[in-house]
Amino acid sequence: MRRVMLGLAAITIVAVACSPKSSSSSPAASGTDACSVANLHLYAPGKLTIATGNPAYSPWYGGKSVPGSDWKSSSYTGDPHTGKGYESAFAYALAQQMGFTKDQVDWLGIPFGKSFAPGPKNFDFAMQQISITAKRAQAVDFSDGYYNVNQALIADNGSRAIGVTTLAGLKNLKLGAPVGTTSLDVIQQEVQPTVEPGVYPDLQPGAVRPRVPEGEPARSVRGSGDRRAEDERHAAAAPEHVAPDGRERSGLHVSAAPRAR
Repeated sequence: MRRVMLGLAAITIVAVACSPKSSSSSPAASGTDACSVANLHLYAPGKLTIATGNPAYSPWYGGKSVPGSDWKSSSYTGDPHTGKGYESAFAYALAQQMGFTKDQVDWLGIPFGKSFAPGPKNFDFAMQQISITAKRAQAVDFSDGYYNVNQALIADNGSRAIGVTTLAGLKNLKLGAPVGTTSLDVIQQEVQPTVEPGVYPDLQPGAVRPRVPEGEPARSVRGSGDRRAEDERHAAAAPEHVAPDGRERSGLHVSAAPRAR
């Protein structure tokens, strides 16, 4: 497993690659602003539809639920509509750079796996602590990473995992992680436990102990030979150039900042 190293990367560039709606635009039309909201290829015209999980966990999302929202806030969850929390604030800052007002941003709750699953999408991009992997990149376009993350182990007080400092020490413990995550990959490929790990659609507090989360501060567990894996990066994931009607999607290629689940 990897040493815990969370580093907030400074946002240095927010860019959108866009193009006119039609490749047969007239010379007069070619002088228009291809990056204006009106000329972007969006899932819903005039709206920026951003997908994330529901519930939306802190510190990525925060604030109290706004009236009419599908997201319920608690001591460990927030509402993306508030603009509070790292990803919510980043999403609204990105939307502003693209020319959208706050009321032109729509949020859509989706399962984590849908954010990078192949096939048509009903959103413009997903911002859901998604780690960049080669396999996921075959189905979606990733922005530049915007947050450095690493794997960690979290356990309740009194757990047999407390004090474990090697992967070998975890082999006989019951571990758990959400389905489709790189955390589950770490359990299965690096820890290789003798006890079948718990696999959950979304890991709720108390579901299993201990657990392996992505991007949360916790104690480090080292592998044999002090081996370290590559740091992971969180990024926004956008559908791979395909609009809802099946046409090539030439607009809305978001590029964020250095590094990030």
